[in-house]
Amino acid sequence: MFRLLFKPIYYLPGIGHILLGFSYRGVFFFFLFAISANGAFLVWVAHLENTPHQPLFWLFIFGAILIWFYASKEVWQITSYLYVEACQKKVEEKIHQALKAYVKNEFVLAKSILLSALKIYPFHPDIHFYLGVIAKKQGQDNQAIRHFQKCLLLDRTAKWKKAIENLYLFWENGSRFSP
Repeated sequence: MFRLLFKPIYYLPGIGHILLGFSYRGVFFFFLFAISANGAFLVWVAHLENTPHQPLFWLFIFGAILIWFYASKEVWQITSYLYVEACQKKVEEKIHQALKAYVKNEFVLAKSILLSALKIYPFHPDIHFYLGVIAKKQGQDNQAIRHFQKCLLLDRTAKWKKAIENLYLFWENGSRFSP
C-alpha cells in the first residue's frame, strides 16, 4: 500500500489529495495549479515576439511553484501520518500477541515478538515496559531497568509511570517480583 503513496503522480498538485481521499482539496489545488501554469503559458505565447521574460509570466510561474510546493508538502504529511498510523497498528497487534505468549509463560517467544515490534516502531513506550517486565522475570535486572527508563522517557501520557514506580518500590524492599 505505501509503495503506492510515494509514486511521483501523487506530487502533481491535487492528484495526491484526490487519490488519498481529500477530493475537494485536491480539485482546488489542481485547478489553482492549472490556472497558474496555463496563465504563464498564455503570457509567454502572447509575448513570444517581444520578450518572454515579462513580470506577469514570472508571477504565474512563481504561483505555480508555490502551489506545487504547498500541495506536495501536504501530501507528504498525509502519507507520513498514514504510515505512522499503520506502524502503530502493527505494533499494537504484536504487543497483543506477546501478551498472549507471556500469559502462557512463553517468555522467550514474547520477548522475540516484542523485539520485532521494536524494529517496526522503536519509540513505543508499551514495548519497553513489557520488555522490562520480561527481563525482570528472567532475572536480568539491568536490562529491565534500561527498558523501564526508556519507557518513562517515551511515555508522554505518564501511562506507565505509577506502575514502574510501584515495581521499583517492590525491588527496593526486597519483595518478590511476580508480574
